[in-house]
Amino acid sequence: MTITSLGHVALRCRDIEETIAFYEKLGVPLGFRMTRPDGTAGEPVFLKVAPGSFIELFSGGVDEPVRSRTQPGLVHVCLHVDDIHAYHAGLTAKGVTTNGEPKQGRSGNWSFTLPDPNGLNVEIIQLVPGTQMADAAQ
Repeated sequence: MTITSLGHVALRCRDIEETIAFYEKLGVPLGFRMTRPDGTAGEPVFLKVAPGSFIELFSGGVDEPVRSRTQPGLVHVCLHVDDIHAYHAGLTAKGVTTNGEPKQGRSGNWSFTLPDPNGLNVEIIQLVPGTQMADAAQ
């Protein structure tokens, strides 16, 4: 028996509809809303990152996110793209604010970050062939 993939990451949202709209701008569409016993759409909501890979959303977030390098927990969500410069240009053309231009980091891969509506950092990365991460991803 082996683990075959990471199924989803779950996020608590201040405004679930705003969060859905934000991730849709990033190219992560609404996959489905969990069906309630009465047949209506409810929660949680699942955004489809890739086949079998989701971001799960729950409402009810009211506190400000904790910004600390020492607090245990989720640091960021990372999404892979195949052309980071074109992707970044497309986001900025849609009015999405990022934390800067793509840069090649010490890993050798290209990346940039942006905050989601709930204060979570989203990292966008393009793997460069020959880097440790790209090699390990095969």
